[in-house]
Amino acid sequence: MKVSNDNLVMTMIRQLLEQSSQLVEIAKKIYDEKSHGGDRPFHSNDYNALLQSFISHFKNVYIMCDALDEATDSDEIASTLESLIAFGMQHDQQIKLLFTGRFDVQLERRHDLITSNRVALSENMKPDIEQYVDVEVSNRIRQGALKLRDQGLRPTIQKHVSTRAGT
Repeated sequence: MKVSNDNLVMTMIRQLLEQSSQLVEIAKKIYDEKSHGGDRPFHSNDYNALLQSFISHFKNVYIMCDALDEATDSDEIASTLESLIAFGMQHDQQIKLLFTGRFDVQLERRHDLITSNRVALSENMKPDIEQYVDVEVSNRIRQGALKLRDQGLRPTIQKHVSTRAGT
């Protein structure tokens, strides 16, 4: 499922509400106040302010967002995450962010506040991938699922599979 900015923000709001019964009461009060006119109480442009309001009730907030590069509106999500980090800095609050995704030079240029520290996992994972491929090839040979007439092909196969992993 592709994640939109609104989905992400609403998920974070829900997770914060699950952490605090006090926030649930505040949310009910806000909802009652906004729904008096009979209109829809919340619109997508209200979500970020509501999220910031809820975050302010916590000393430390940790946000993890997986596969940002696969989101439908990754730029908007990055902007939201950036605004949360800025909000935390303005209010002397610890907001820690971890997001994963493939390297995107455009995203890094536009959102330097949240992309200032980067860890390239592909190089760090190379030995683990090579070991996994070695064990998997051994298992398949032992089970008869892979038959090699020329054992000299094994290193070539393993190198090719390891190199293509994660692409």
